[in-house]
Amino acid sequence: MVTGAAGPLGSAVSRRLRRTEGRLLRTDVEDADAGEEAFRARLEHFLATATRAELYHAAGFTAADRRVVPVTHAAAHAFAETARTLGVPACLTFFTSAGGDAAHDRAMAAVEALARRFATEYAPAHITTRVAALGPLTAPMDDIARAVVALAGPEFDLATGATLPLSAHPHA
Repeated sequence: MVTGAAGPLGSAVSRRLRRTEGRLLRTDVEDADAGEEAFRARLEHFLATATRAELYHAAGFTAADRRVVPVTHAAAHAFAETARTLGVPACLTFFTSAGGDAAHDRAMAAVEALARRFATEYAPAHITTRVAALGPLTAPMDDIARAVVALAGPEFDLATGATLPLSAHPHA
């Protein structure tokens, strides 16, 4: 599942996931506008037959948008609770970015804290979390998406709760 699927990172992650086995659920602001009940119904339908699920929380925001932490928490909590209820192992990958004002920096720190809290809360249900901390994005978005999708795989489940910096310059 990719939130923020219409944005540059969400679109790149979606393209990358289309090349893999499994199903893809893309969501964006129009889904949030449809209401929480409709979102949960889509989520339950998506997870009902899953053997493992991944959430890529790429929902964008601006520094002026103070909803980033509550919206991130609500979407991630709904995903994790539904996966736990259905017994589906899962990974939640959050994104943070560098280079903003003080409000942006506080929101990014809150997202990292949320991922650590979720790691503790949901680990017994085989639900892991990671934060991909993105620096200045000079690399092609598809390269960033490839790294992010790899980090969400089961091979990295021991890194639950970790913030993993991704360099925009892989050969530097």
